[in-house]
Amino acid sequence: MPASMNVNLDGVSVFDSRPVGREDLRQILTAVSTVPSASNAQPWEIVVTESAAGKRAILRTFLDAQYRTLSAALPEDAALPEDADHWFLDAPLVLTMAIDTVRAKAKAGPEPARRYGVFDIGAAGYRLLGAAHERGIKATVVREFDTEALSKALSLPPHIQPVVVYAMGYSEAQGLPRPALALRDYTHMEQWGRRMDEE
Repeated sequence: MPASMNVNLDGVSVFDSRPVGREDLRQILTAVSTVPSASNAQPWEIVVTESAAGKRAILRTFLDAQYRTLSAALPEDAALPEDADHWFLDAPLVLTMAIDTVRAKAKAGPEPARRYGVFDIGAAGYRLLGAAHERGIKATVVREFDTEALSKALSLPPHIQPVVVYAMGYSEAQGLPRPALALRDYTHMEQWGRRMDEE
């Protein structure tokens, strides 16, 4: 099985200081273009962030356990607390994947675009992580952020909406396995509620 088809998505929060080389970055980003999409709309856009200032601006948009931005109680120019998700700042590479709503709607219209676009972005993200995995680069997926604040931090135009952030880099750490639902807890045979082991 190709490495890209068996990606560990448990994530790591410890990265070493090695930067991700330009050729590896180019190959990771190019891999996304191989993903099929509805009507071939290819609705993805990716913002690459490597600078400390850029990563700190993104970090300020993340949400805490109460779904408040980490900087909600701070003035705009105030420094974040020293212990505020410092692992993210150590990641040498951050990729923000966004959906181009104009491109997604162009062939399918607004309602299909919402459904197809989410699937296409997910498929593109998985392929991106697979390409990184093939090159020994690990990643943590960040979903919890203030969309408006992140759009502002990245200067995104209104039709570009951020979906997910990937913190990436080299690491010897292993992600911790997460509890998983049993098969019967999320599968239904023919109709809702008929479990596989009840046949």
